[in-house]
Amino acid sequence: MVVVIVLVHLFNLRKNKNCVHIMILLLLIFLIFLHSFIGFEDVFKMERIIQLSEDVVVGSISDLVVRGDGKFIISDPMSNAVFVFGRDGKFLSKIGSVGSGPGEFISPNKIALDEKGNLYVEDRGNRRINVYDSEGRFKFSFKLEKGPLFSLKVNSGRIYAYCSAGIGKDERIIYIYDDRGRLINKFGLLPKFMWDFPFVISGGGMVIDSSGLIYQVHPVEYVVNKYSPDGKLLACFEMKSSLYKAPNKPDIETIQIEYQKWLNSWTPVSGLYIIDNKFLIILVSLGKEGKQKRFAMDIIDLNGQVFKSDILFTLSENATIIGSYGDSFYIAEQPPPDNKGNLPNFRIIEYKIKLGSKR
Repeated sequence: MVVVIVLVHLFNLRKNKNCVHIMILLLLIFLIFLHSFIGFEDVFKMERIIQLSEDVVVGSISDLVVRGDGKFIISDPMSNAVFVFGRDGKFLSKIGSVGSGPGEFISPNKIALDEKGNLYVEDRGNRRINVYDSEGRFKFSFKLEKGPLFSLKVNSGRIYAYCSAGIGKDERIIYIYDDRGRLINKFGLLPKFMWDFPFVISGGGMVIDSSGLIYQVHPVEYVVNKYSPDGKLLACFEMKSSLYKAPNKPDIETIQIEYQKWLNSWTPVSGLYIIDNKFLIILVSLGKEGKQKRFAMDIIDLNGQVFKSDILFTLSENATIIGSYGDSFYIAEQPPPDNKGNLPNFRIIEYKIKLGSKR
């Protein structure tokens, strides 16, 4: 609001050609923004860059998990593949293959590890979960009651699947399966905005802390819901970001004609991540500016207290946030072509949070 008032005053002064006052107000605007917002580099430090080896071509990276021995497992829906890389980025093996048979998948997306090293892969094309042992051998698969997934987690023998889609006040968005894939519970209401809204809105996320508590956020509502392991709502953290813009609810005819325009009119919550079992990162998409993707980030502790807020950062169109694991936050980026026009493989950039003073 202060910035808006200053800009209006600035416009009036420009009409009066009062250059001195204009310069003072420009400086004031700069100082306001400097004080209000902080950059990604002020909160995170780059730990290392892992260049994936050229032994295999990675078409895209949808999700990532890190094994206890430091090996990376990534899902590549474009290549219909799940790859294992060493800590240094060297290609080690490929899990599964393309198809609809046992152990096969079409468009693998979200992945998760359990305490024994078993790997769970969302087989989005076949609407199921495939389970592999720690050596990559297929064990079994089970059908999803609801998809597509935007988060997949495994904790204490339970498989948690989050899907933000649906219509109606009775719709549930988090489903719990046992270690054999049998549905044992479902919980989490859609925001009221979605009860009679016949469009799929993707995004948001779900994470689980070391105590088994579940945190979830929906793309149309800047609220983090905290649940017990069995789905009892424990708390709601209503975020106060100055950069988040909630969606309005147009009539159906208007949105059918101008759907993309409506999508660009608000800022969806695009991700939720947990760092070092201490902090929750809530990501808001601010849209694109040229070839840059713009984001805002707020960081809170597990009780909803703000650690850092209004963090602004941009990514190139060739970069993607692929998640967090342990105490690290990961971004995948495809480097530009080399001198011969060859497109190098992806590199994974690992960041650590700076545990400085709160803001």
